[in-house]
Amino acid sequence: MSAGAVGPLPLLSEAEKLAPGDRRPGYGGAKDDRAEPGAAAQTQGRAAIVRALPDLTERLIQAGIYAEYNSFRARYLEWRKGGTAGAAGELTASSLQQGVDNSHFEYWYPSPSIFKWRYTCAYWQSILNLVGSLLFTFDAYVQYFQPPGGDVLTRTWPNAIGATLFSVGGYFAYLQLINLSKDAEERIVHFWPDWGELVARAEVSSVIGTVSYLLGALIFNVAAVMELFPNLPWKFLLTFVDTCNVLGGLAFALGGFCEMVHNGVCMCGTASSWTPGRRVWWTSVLNFVGGVCFAAGAVPGVVAPSATGWGVRSFVYLNYLVGSAMYVLTSVLMVTMWRGGEGGPLPQTRD
Repeated sequence: MSAGAVGPLPLLSEAEKLAPGDRRPGYGGAKDDRAEPGAAAQTQGRAAIVRALPDLTERLIQAGIYAEYNSFRARYLEWRKGGTAGAAGELTASSLQQGVDNSHFEYWYPSPSIFKWRYTCAYWQSILNLVGSLLFTFDAYVQYFQPPGGDVLTRTWPNAIGATLFSVGGYFAYLQLINLSKDAEERIVHFWPDWGELVARAEVSSVIGTVSYLLGALIFNVAAVMELFPNLPWKFLLTFVDTCNVLGGLAFALGGFCEMVHNGVCMCGTASSWTPGRRVWWTSVLNFVGGVCFAAGAVPGVVAPSATGWGVRSFVYLNYLVGSAMYVLTSVLMVTMWRGGEGGPLPQTRD
């Protein structure tokens, strides 16, 4: 060959390509680190920078998007390995939050603070309803069986205190409902939510049922307080009190019906939802029965206020006694569901 002509390169083995003394580029463009002393230092420097990056795992967990991040990461790595499908879109906080399915835990509890807050509200709702229903039962028992020592105080104050506790418990349920879309305790609202945002996230049956329970408890509370003033005109007191009791009982029954709809325990649900083995099934049904009994017990005072025989009184207070017992059972079930982390029949997702 003439001077300057380039002949064919000699075939090198893999060992020769990576030989320590070879200063030429190796296989795939690799070079010997000893040929360029700064390369190893640069590599170590880049590794140190990566190790110095903050670990954002706890922040992702607090934001409620850690599971979605792991899913995105797995899809991305699959694509980098040559997979046919990869991660679509950009890895942003909004995209991660939007990607959480409403059946996932993170959808309803996006941060530890909101989980703790809702868990606490559910506890007080259950306890207040339990104590209130026990007082209702005691009051109805005294009215129906008239044991020795049962005077005006034992027939009025337990009912008034129980109604107050029921109202506060209903407010805790309402408080959970109106904050379903909140992702942090700092954003909690206490009275009036963004109803459009709420309806977009919660089922209509949850909204109607929870509001019905709160309104029913407040109306029933008005009637219970009125009974503490026996000096009011008797006919006015009887009619007004029983009218409030009918309206309150109907609101309780509507709330129980909405629970059955929400949990698929009525004709609006599927056949597979008729599963009495679930605690939420019994809670929904017994709440509905309790509301019906409360409304039925107040009807005679509205349609026949002058009827005061034992038959009428036994019908009235037996309904109150049965209805109160139903609420005791549902409150106990709600406490057990709270301990199991299942929430109540409203306003959370289905059991």
